[in-house]
Amino acid sequence: MFRVIPRDGRGWLRVVLFLFQAFPIVASFVVGYFGSVWPHRTGWTMDDLKLFIIAGDFVCLIVVATVGIAQLFTGRRRRACVNLGLAALTVLLCFPLLNFVRA
Repeated sequence: MFRVIPRDGRGWLRVVLFLFQAFPIVASFVVGYFGSVWPHRTGWTMDDLKLFIIAGDFVCLIVVATVGIAQLFTGRRRRACVNLGLAALTVLLCFPLLNFVRA
């Protein structure tokens, strides 16, 4: 049966891992939506939001790739492939955000 609140530490680790897995996907939709409707009255620019999302994507990439490699070495190949695939997807979703960075 599905529980909303986990009972043990392992369940909480899965919840935290899910947040790291979901952030890059949700963040790409947020940038796509707010890119056209970002209010000009705020003190934040769209570039500030993109920098925040790039930093978050980098943290998520490190966490998800580390968990994927650890699962690969412990014999959980299916979960490892999912996490390493999500790490690759994070890299692909981060590339369009880098277009505003000028050398």
